Amino acid sequence: MLEVQGISVRYDDLLAVDEVDLTVHSGETLALLGRSGSGKTSLLRAIAGLVPLVSGKVLLGGSDLTNVPTHERGIGMVFQDFALFPHLDVGANVSYGLTAAGIVDTDVQVATALEAVGLEGMERRRMDQLSGGQAQRVALARTLATRPKALLLDEPLGSLDPAYRRRVAGELSQLLRAMAIPTVIVTHDAEEASALGDRIMVLDSGRAAVTGVPDAVWRNPESAEAALMLGHTCVVDARSTGTSIEIAGLCLPIAVADGPVTILIRQAAIVAEGGIPLTVAYSHFRGPGWAVGVQFGPAILEVDAPHRIAEGQEVRIGIQQEDVVVL
Repeated sequence: MLEVQGISVRYDDLLAVDEVDLTVHSGETLALLGRSGSGKTSLLRAIAGLVPLVSGKVLLGGSDLTNVPTHERGIGMVFQDFALFPHLDVGANVSYGLTAAGIVDTDVQVATALEAVGLEGMERRRMDQLSGGQAQRVALARTLATRPKALLLDEPLGSLDPAYRRRVAGELSQLLRAMAIPTVIVTHDAEEASALGDRIMVLDSGRAAVTGVPDAVWRNPESAEAALMLGHTCVVDARSTGTSIEIAGLCLPIAVADGPVTILIRQAAIVAEGGIPLTVAYSHFRGPGWAVGVQFGPAILEVDAPHRIAEGQEVRIGIQQEDVVVL
């Protein structure tokens, strides 16, 4: 089990990580999700021992690693750019960490690591002969060859083609589950976090905004920043009268506590009658249907439609109380 207890990281006047706690069990993957500057990469590097801590502890299997040098922690890290050597073949790239550790006979470890990532028999393949997904797996195999007790991945799919990313995410997810060690992944993509993480932690300004399984976090993100990072589009400040919510002249017949509120509308639907009349701001194809954005006060509420609806057209939107979350 990998544990982080109240760690903080500071760069001069910037508090990049602010008293974060996390626990990742063996065989579990935790996805750290956040915008650029949210502290997610700093947190990852702090776990690896690459940046000093202002406070807190890092423990692995109950052992305190806080003052242990990076190379002695037993934690493997795969960097965003993979950091592979283009002049070395696959086998030499995978064996690099072993050779640096003074291990001479590396053939068995290299073959085992390549088999684990589905690249068996490719030791002599040149790096320029690999796809982006294969290069990613070589970087992972190089880390696995050292037999880490925990694994850290920084934007593992960030350099891949968007069309290729979804398939590679599925392959990587299977690999991580088979490895049975605690894994932490950094990403700024909510879909990637949900695909790879057994749990998600959303970071905001160096602090954990919400942590939980993907479905629960999506349904109840707890803060406006977390909601936006998770792909929700309609987060608005409003006022509740106790029996309804008023937003920019619109009235939702939904009962929440009286006073100023920030709400998230998770989903809504175009209805034939009743509902709230709203104006279409945009419409684009998102197979198998269309995504239609309607202007909801100062925000955009996105709904699904079977066909394109012209910009400026008025539609009626039905919103259920269970899809309104007070943040």
